[in-house]
Amino acid sequence: MADDERFDALLTTLGFGRWQLRALLATTLVMSTFPIHLVGSPFLAAPMPFHCSDRGNASVGSEGVDPGGAPNGTFFSDACAAAVNLPCDSVEYPARCVPSSVRATGLRTCPFIEYDTSLFTSTVTSDFDLVCERAWLRPLYVTLYMIGGLLGSLAGGFVGDRWGRRRAVQLASLTNALAVIATVFSPSYLLVLVMRVLAGITMTSMVISGWSLSLECCPCKYRGLLGMLLGLPYSVSVICCAGIAYLIRTWQFVFLIGASPVLILLPISFLMDESPRWLLQKGRVDEARAVLQRAVQLNNAGKASSLHATIDKLIEATATDKISTSDREQKTSPAVAALRETWAYIRAPAMCKIIIATAILWFLHNNLYLGVALNANNFSSDNPFLYVALTGVMDGSAILATTPLTAKLGRRVLVWAGFAVGGAFFLVELLVPEDFSWVKWFFVMGGFFLIAGSLQVNYMYAPELFPTESRARGFAFVQLAGNVGSACAPLVTDVVSQYAWWAAGVTFGSAGIVGSFLLPLLPETRNQPLPETLEDVQNRGRKKKREDTIRGAENAAYVTDGESNGKV
Repeated sequence: MADDERFDALLTTLGFGRWQLRALLATTLVMSTFPIHLVGSPFLAAPMPFHCSDRGNASVGSEGVDPGGAPNGTFFSDACAAAVNLPCDSVEYPARCVPSSVRATGLRTCPFIEYDTSLFTSTVTSDFDLVCERAWLRPLYVTLYMIGGLLGSLAGGFVGDRWGRRRAVQLASLTNALAVIATVFSPSYLLVLVMRVLAGITMTSMVISGWSLSLECCPCKYRGLLGMLLGLPYSVSVICCAGIAYLIRTWQFVFLIGASPVLILLPISFLMDESPRWLLQKGRVDEARAVLQRAVQLNNAGKASSLHATIDKLIEATATDKISTSDREQKTSPAVAALRETWAYIRAPAMCKIIIATAILWFLHNNLYLGVALNANNFSSDNPFLYVALTGVMDGSAILATTPLTAKLGRRVLVWAGFAVGGAFFLVELLVPEDFSWVKWFFVMGGFFLIAGSLQVNYMYAPELFPTESRARGFAFVQLAGNVGSACAPLVTDVVSQYAWWAAGVTFGSAGIVGSFLLPLLPETRNQPLPETLEDVQNRGRKKKREDTIRGAENAAYVTDGESNGKV
């Protein structure tokens, strides 16, 4: 029996109980922290209507009204709404505006400014005056987080595979908490941008390591259900963030509350155990034995004596396999070993196919998910609170709808359906006349529903494709490709869509169709043991070919017998 089958058999006997709950709680907290960083910009860095003046402080009275009687206030009524679109160097003010604060900006085209605080009390835009000649700096709030996510895909996978899933979560959660605090109390926008990069690195690292830890500790029969339900904390947190932002209109408080789960995660990460799979892969057999024995005790597993004997046999077999591997690694530098491992993966047909297909799929999937979410704003309310809340509702509904289907249909068919049917929905929407807006809404939101559900399946599917010895790095690699896709999403919605009204819809629809063609290249992982090594991945491919060959031979024999009987 292969190592992966032995370990999965042990987990099945061990069952799901208190031992897994700490890792599950940690991953839940990670996913609850994610939304405020990824989709919180409509509340944190929203543009605010403003009015510029070049009259100087001497022209502003003590109550914000100039000596001539024209208030220098922000725009609280419809009578003042037209003034929002005045040029930055305009000095014309409506006559019936309620006064508010006026402050110096240091901008050449807008020396003094006042903001409309009817929707938000303050945002990053208003606190750092990201208007006029500084307006180009505002999109960097999102862009640099995505760049941090790219770096985190590399750093998270390396740290998770080198020093362990548990330590990666500990380091990332501590750094993320410090980055959030530094962002809120930052005196300059430059420091905010630096912290955004750091937040992207740490959040992606936490997702990669936390997700891998939860799946590696879960029995095979529960892995599909767990992988799907772990997406629900994200959806619920999106809705909660929208509600918090509706009640509290100051971005610093919204950010602190939205990111507060990381403060609970930090102590939890020190209480949970390291992945025993990873410990065995690294040859740390004594630690692995201690973790598994603690798991037996916490789960109150029956037949504890036989389980302890099974653990000893598993560790003995794994330790024997690792002796020769450890000797080889000591003779080569880490860089050379990494290059050799990468070359071995590329040369292996089954693994090479997985690497290429999953990278393209994750690029398309993340581009579709974030891009459609941004583009769908044309079909929903202009109210950012309602819009973001509805996004969370759709995302959570998609997870609940697809979760029971993963056990019956498997991972691959659901991801394929999300791409194929979702892409078709985006293309069909382009053919619907503008008069039937509710039909257009149905197809766009229906496509988003399918993409959101299949993306959650993909979060469970991708880690199962890679062996334990490189699962964190493999998941980090697909996360890297996905972050590139997310970074490209605004180019589709804000740049490509400017050239033609149908450009965004065709891009999203085509991406879905292309993605559906790649799924047949990947194996199904439902009810299959997690591969431990590259050899297990190759054997899985050979096993499938043998099964297909046997099935084809049986079908051919059946047809031949039928023809013979017919002749007789």
